Amino acid sequence: MSYTGARAILYMSLLVIIFPTHSYGAGVGGAGAGLALNGDKHHRNVEHRGRHHHNQQQQHGNQNLEDATQLTTTPSGELEDRREDFDNACCSRQEKYVAIGFGVSGEVVQLDVGQCQKSCRSLFTLMDPDITDSDISPFKPCAAEAACLPSKSRLQRVSTLHGMQQLAVVEECECRHKPERCYRQPHTLQLYPGTPYETHLDVGICSGRCQSEAGCRPVRNKTVSVPGPNGVHCHSVIEECTCTGGCYRMSSLEIVYDYTDLVLNDTETSPAIKEVDVGRCSGTCTGGQTRKCLFRDQADPNKCLAGLYGKQSSCTPSHFKVHRYTSKDRQAKEIIAITDCKCM
Repeated sequence: MSYTGARAILYMSLLVIIFPTHSYGAGVGGAGAGLALNGDKHHRNVEHRGRHHHNQQQQHGNQNLEDATQLTTTPSGELEDRREDFDNACCSRQEKYVAIGFGVSGEVVQLDVGQCQKSCRSLFTLMDPDITDSDISPFKPCAAEAACLPSKSRLQRVSTLHGMQQLAVVEECECRHKPERCYRQPHTLQLYPGTPYETHLDVGICSGRCQSEAGCRPVRNKTVSVPGPNGVHCHSVIEECTCTGGCYRMSSLEIVYDYTDLVLNDTETSPAIKEVDVGRCSGTCTGGQTRKCLFRDQADPNKCLAGLYGKQSSCTPSHFKVHRYTSKDRQAKEIIAITDCKCM
């Protein structure tokens, strides 16, 4: 028997001796019941004070438990404010499953691609015994004005009925100060993990502040060839970022060899190397009517002679520019460059 319990029983015995049952009047049965009720209530109060004293000792020994206890005793409004402050204080990787196809048995194949969020769920594990630290990924401090962004990813290959699918899986997240302007930040992509060809490539990421409805998006990429177990593969690397709308033009370079200035009987055979930014449209559109041009006027590529109309909008080239050059066999060639994109 604990010291607190023995002390409570001794105190009750003294009460029975000092205050006999007949002093309460109204008969022996009713008085005895009243005394037993009062004694039991006092016993619970004594135990409550003992537990409260024990909890105070634990709180002084464990600061994290003290914080959790304060959260449980805080009014609902203050609790939500404090929880929001904690949620904005940490940057961690959270699960995000996406369907990528079907397996051989017809089941949907899902992959945890991950996502970065400001969250401090580890601070609340003391409040929920069902949550353990092993179930929650490590978190890092993150200021309120900072952005929680992926710092490291890997390219995962998954086999489905539609063939091999490649997806970028977020592995690590970190807090980065959100700059006042939009620019490129480093982002490491792990290629061919678990193979002798395993390597890392900085593919970049766009981050920064933009006004109105514009977003910080990539506008110029380059292609890098990386050898792997199944041959050489090309990977896109972000070179430049800027603030732009949902539908925008991206730079795409095309190299052509122009023989226009060469004389037929000249010994000089080196053509002029021209770099043409043919561009491409990227982004998404919402609502509106769409038009897909099937046949354009050769004299004026901006003029559409035949097209299809639909309800689903898409980011489509709206203006063009024609670049002309001469091939090695003296044939006149032309290449069309996209100069602007619109939701059509």
